[in-house]
Amino acid sequence: MSIKSLFQSDLFSASRPGWLGVDTPTELMLSEVLSQLPDYCRFLDDLPQKSAAFGINSNNFRFQSRDKLYVLKRWSQKANIHDVKIILMIMCWLGSEKLPVPVPLQFRQGELVLKIESGSWSLFPFIEGDYFSGSDNQLEAAAVITARITKTLQKLPGEINCGNGHQYFSDRESLVLSRTEGERDNWDSLFGIKNSKLLQDWWPRIRAEWDSLKKSPPASGVMQAAHYDMHPHNILVEKNQISAILDFESCKQMDPGYALGFAALKQCRQAVAHSLKPLDAEIVGAKYISVLQDHSSFCKAFASNLGDFAVSEALRRICLILELNLSQRCTTWNHVLSIQIKHIGEARALFGN
Repeated sequence: MSIKSLFQSDLFSASRPGWLGVDTPTELMLSEVLSQLPDYCRFLDDLPQKSAAFGINSNNFRFQSRDKLYVLKRWSQKANIHDVKIILMIMCWLGSEKLPVPVPLQFRQGELVLKIESGSWSLFPFIEGDYFSGSDNQLEAAAVITARITKTLQKLPGEINCGNGHQYFSDRESLVLSRTEGERDNWDSLFGIKNSKLLQDWWPRIRAEWDSLKKSPPASGVMQAAHYDMHPHNILVEKNQISAILDFESCKQMDPGYALGFAALKQCRQAVAHSLKPLDAEIVGAKYISVLQDHSSFCKAFASNLGDFAVSEALRRICLILELNLSQRCTTWNHVLSIQIKHIGEARALFGN
């Protein structure tokens, strides 16, 4: 696939967070939560709004009280309350370390998690900002904050145990690839015609990358807490400065190289895709690596392998989507399959082999 067919706008390319009015059932659902707010924000200036974002942030609701904005987050029904509390502890701790994260607020009875019939909820201050676009000086700012968060999470207190992250190049994923090959005649019905064509085109590359990286994986770092999904919609920017990092559900104990590599890929490909003038991907990747190295000696150990780390994470996500189709006939994530496949080419264009 040519460079021109890579680095296209995708569902993460929108730069302005959108908010929509809520319908009557949602308004009724929120009423019980709103009744448990602390006194300083109990009286709403207007009806709440629902986030128009895709994915993890789509269960966020914004409201205004006394000229200040707040966000209510409804946690997934699958979320374990203990895990939710760990996530909030991480955010509180990072806030105390002077990193730009939304620090959770207490409800009326002093709890950080409100558990009621409609689900589990948390309250946050609203932080102003657009989604990261990579324009102007945003890429450098994102590289600096990515390095800072990666380094800071290395010293996360032991009592805040965020659980183990992902395995890479597992036997289970190897079986998924073999099963997918065996279902080649059914790819149209499993993945849709467009994704099937893309898989046909990329399959030799996917297998070659898998086999090579499984045989010689990138040098592992010491396991630590790491945010493995710092994509553009999890980075808010105000006046070209990072105002907030979101989605600490994506914080797990893992090799930080994989988290760093995927963050670098998502941020750099956004800068190339969003540019109004042609940008050389290799130059963008080199600049990002240079900023990482200048601002964090800790990240230097991973800089030469960012491409391998990024491709490894893209392959893991591809295998996850394939397995959902094969084992459960679940097509929920098929619309991002093409994004993950193209990430392989983008990572190599940015960071080399």
